[in-house]
Amino acid sequence: LVSHKAILVNGKVVNVPSFKVAANDVVSIREKAKQQARIKAALEVAEQREKPTWIEVDGGKMEGTFKRMPERSDLSADINEQLIVELYSK
Repeated sequence: LVSHKAILVNGKVVNVPSFKVAANDVVSIREKAKQQARIKAALEVAEQREKPTWIEVDGGKMEGTFKRMPERSDLSADINEQLIVELYSK
């Protein structure tokens, strides 16, 4: 979706998947992409999941606000940080 320019950050098209959002950035779907079946399906699945505390979501507008960086305590406990460090240190 990002590579196909369907995502906006603060109203501007983002086409780099590794784009780093900052606190209070608003991530949304471009108007012409809102009708895509895959986007609608993803939003339906997302509505059924618990929302993270560091993201504010408005499903009706198809946008979310990245409020802050998550703390380690906000993330699931089944992440092994050492494996991540080992992967990126190669």
